Amino acid sequence: MSSSLSCCHLKCISIMKTKYDREIAQLWWVSEQYFQMSEKVMKKLNKKDLRTKVKELGDRCEDISRIKDTDKLLVMLNAHLASCSVRLFTIDEKIKSMRCLCYKKLKKMNHLEESNLRKNLDKIVHYLLRHNLAHPEEWSNYKKQYNIMQKTFMNLTIYELYENVKLVRGAIINEITL
Repeated sequence: MSSSLSCCHLKCISIMKTKYDREIAQLWWVSEQYFQMSEKVMKKLNKKDLRTKVKELGDRCEDISRIKDTDKLLVMLNAHLASCSVRLFTIDEKIKSMRCLCYKKLKKMNHLEESNLRKNLDKIVHYLLRHNLAHPEEWSNYKKQYNIMQKTFMNLTIYELYENVKLVRGAIINEITL
């Protein structure tokens, strides 16, 4: 999505009749800034780099003095996507979206498996990114589910994160501009 579309979307958002319309418009604008930064980083990476799993990247970056330039770009891409996701997560919470309900249902599943999460990645990736960043205290009641979600997140490739955040963005803008 280009910057001009983002400005257009802000005008559409201001038409919404909710008690959160100003806040949602601001959250959307900030999420777009982070996503645009992630797109700029994406252009500097090749397909092989983007197949890097989150865990692999974390392992390669343990010694900060030895981080390769490509890994620095992957870390920044992940950081931009996570920052974007925090805002998308908040919008979802405010509009009580179906993605929010899907995530809450998955989180409470006693027999949650990675396959359940992967099937719904286009709905919950921003929750996984946000939780990886913030480590919310609410997880204390869902330790088993948290561990499965964290394992799934670590097994995702950077490309999967990017593509699914992109899908979430598209779904959210369709909902908040109706």
